Amino acid sequence: MRSATKAAAALLALAMVTTACGGDGPEVTAAEDRLAEPEAGVDSGVVFTDPAQLLDQEVEITGVVTELVGDNGALLTNPELGTEQILVVASGDDAAEIRSEAVIDVAGTLQALDPAEVAEAVGEDFDPELLGAYEGDPVIVAETITPAPEEEVES
Repeated sequence: MRSATKAAAALLALAMVTTACGGDGPEVTAAEDRLAEPEAGVDSGVVFTDPAQLLDQEVEITGVVTELVGDNGALLTNPELGTEQILVVASGDDAAEIRSEAVIDVAGTLQALDPAEVAEAVGEDFDPELLGAYEGDPVIVAETITPAPEEEVES
């Protein structure tokens, strides 16, 4: 959490110096802005860096899909916060929103992964054996996944 606070302070200081000097400042894309400041929910820094603090709680994060895990899951990271990743699983239409390198907003329950429980929660044709390598790791069982609008995602 300290690193997220330091990063936010550094960005604020940079913005203040740039404004004081009369420059336009660094150009920040809307997608980068979404990663730096999630709209609502628990501090993303904690979700990514110390998720054990938030087990069995509802969380909302914004992240980048770095790796697909079957048809219903993905590993997400937030480059603004480091290289830590969190597994997200979803069902139905929400699972269709998971695309490689997409910036997405996720809302759901953070829990320790039990493949059978997650398969039951997600339903459909989810293969619990696919998650065996992640057993016991933190996972967000998504209630909603919203992709960032196309114009916010850099190509």
